Amino acid sequence: MKTGETVGYGVDSGTGSFCDASVQQLVAEANEADIGFSDQIIDEMRPVQKNTRGWVHVESPNGSLAVFSSGYGDGFYASYFGLDEAGNVAALVTDFKIINWGPVAKK
Repeated sequence: MKTGETVGYGVDSGTGSFCDASVQQLVAEANEADIGFSDQIIDEMRPVQKNTRGWVHVESPNGSLAVFSSGYGDGFYASYFGLDEAGNVAALVTDFKIINWGPVAKK
């Protein structure tokens, strides 16, 4: 990654997700088989849906999948990784642009 480069992901459906790498293939296969997987996820998000947020966490034998509303919808969302002392990823934070952070002070 270059200095000043922003890491994140684009959203075109108002919904984002994070998953274990081993779950990615299962999700692709479920969507390809058209077994209603996306509809099931949407149905499971409804009970917790609020104005700008909704989420569901799905466990599988291969790992987990978190699906969530992406703030106010489509766009590019910056993501920040926190590392532990050994340099391993310990946290992931995505800015969904729902907080006005104001100007950033330069050091």
